[in-house]
Amino acid sequence: MEPTGRPETVYCNLWKPKSDHLRHEVWLTDFLLCYPAAQIVRGWRVDSRIRPDAEMTLDDQKFYVELDTGEQSYRQVRERQRAYAGVQDFLLYVTLSPRRMAGLIEQSHAVHNIALFTTLAQVQADPHGKIWVDASGKTGGI
Repeated sequence: MEPTGRPETVYCNLWKPKSDHLRHEVWLTDFLLCYPAAQIVRGWRVDSRIRPDAEMTLDDQKFYVELDTGEQSYRQVRERQRAYAGVQDFLLYVTLSPRRMAGLIEQSHAVHNIALFTTLAQVQADPHGKIWVDASGKTGGI
């Protein structure tokens, strides 16, 4: 993961992420570990039409998870959101900074009725707290 220091080993069940996505997958795992009671689907087993980073079912509620590292342009984010047309389940956007989160909220027109936003740090500090923000600025928990 880092250019110096001891090598790290990352294990994935039944699939192998591309090397340029490894950091993304580790951060996604960090997020998913905050919800140990959830059922998780990721890799090639997620919905083949939408292709979210992960699917998470918690207390009988299904969530699609997108972990945003800030590497995609907002144009790419908007294009990606088109896959969620007609989806009724919640879309959880997890990002690495409050600034990027604000930018994603501004770009969320296509998913404004299903998207919730937070940062990885907020989830790690209080996964069941009122850390999720919708497009209108209302907060709540999952």
